[in-house]
Amino acid sequence: MSPRIPPEDTHIVAIYVTPVEDHELLSRGRRFLRQGYARGSMRIVNLTREFSARIGSPHETVVFYMPQAAIDDFTEDSGLRPVRSLVCEAGVPDATMQGLALALLPAFEQPAEVPQLLLDHVI
Repeated sequence: MSPRIPPEDTHIVAIYVTPVEDHELLSRGRRFLRQGYARGSMRIVNLTREFSARIGSPHETVVFYMPQAAIDDFTEDSGLRPVRSLVCEAGVPDATMQGLALALLPAFEQPAEVPQLLLDHVI
């Protein structure tokens, strides 16, 4: 069981770089979601509730941490209506997000080699 993640007004977007057969997400100790994930699939979780996880096998994911305040700033700066929740069916493949995750892997493996421009605009 993973440590509990306390509630906060944040979304996480997880892109599965390798498959995982069994991943159980718990909210306040109760099952919230249990399924496997294929390579390239995605999951979005709103962390406004406490979460923990049971993961049945080793796997690799790239996780984007997206505070609601950053989403609010983006929509306001872009002249868009506010977005209170990001919604995506868990486990759906997303080629664009998979491509972004795979493109970022070298940056995680050699952080000293990452150009500042990439850090400023993507990470």
